[in-house]
Order: sequence, then structure tokens, then C-alpha cells
Amino acid sequence: MKSSINYPAWVGKLKRQLKAARAEKEALRECADYWQGRAKESEKALNAYKLCYESMRKSLESADKSLSTQAHSMGEAIGLIERLVSERLEWLQKAQK
Repeated sequence: MKSSINYPAWVGKLKRQLKAARAEKEALRECADYWQGRAKESEKALNAYKLCYESMRKSLESADKSLSTQAHSMGEAIGLIERLVSERLEWLQKAQK
């Protein structure tokens, strides 16, 4: 019994399918490499953003502490000025009597 399969055509078709599959595999590998590179770039950008954010946060905390210290010092200075003015007014009132 003779087979009705045309083996040369069948083998040719399989070779073309294999060639197409290899080309698709290579295209997928290139795509994966591209996106892996993009992910690394994004990770670097994210790390740079985190460092910048942390630096700004520390800067703001330092500025906040500095302002708090300055406000405390100003409060003390205002208290001293008020006391001196009060003492001076008392002295002037006593001097007028």
C-alpha cells in the first residue's frame, strides 16, 4: 500500500514552520532584552528618585528643627524685651511721682 503523503512537500512545510518559529523566538528574545533594559533604566530612575526624596526629607527635617530653635530663641528674646520694657515703664512711672 502506497502512502498518499508527499514527503518532500511535508518536510519542506515543516522546515518553513521551524524557520518561522526560530524567527519568532529570536524576535521574542529581542523584545525581552529590550524590556529588561527598560526595567533596569526604570529601576535606576526609581532609585535616584528615592535618594532625592530621602535627601529632601532630611533637609526639611533639619530646616524644621532649625526654625523651631530660632522660634524658641525669638520667644526668649521677646520675653526679655517685654520684661525690660515693663521694668523701664515702672522706673519711668516711679520717676514721675
